[in-house]
Amino acid sequence: MAQKRRDLISTFVAADSMGRKVLIQHYRESVLQPATDGPDEWTPTGATILVTEDGRDVKRKSKGVYEILSVRGTSVLTSNDPDAP
Repeated sequence: MAQKRRDLISTFVAADSMGRKVLIQHYRESVLQPATDGPDEWTPTGATILVTEDGRDVKRKSKGVYEILSVRGTSVLTSNDPDAP
């Protein structure tokens, strides 16, 4: 199995309908590709991952609109931050 890592691209703030703010971290996934000559290289897979700062998965619905699951159900978050995907 190939080694994977997450590279932090950006962080941004999103808020729910009650105005509660959540810091979201945007990562890009890379895998270690063995090289035939020279050092192995980390290659982006194209996958991006969004998580809250406490580790909850974030689902991107559209530009600036996100969902997170909690014990209270699904929360919709929005952001107009320029770093928000």
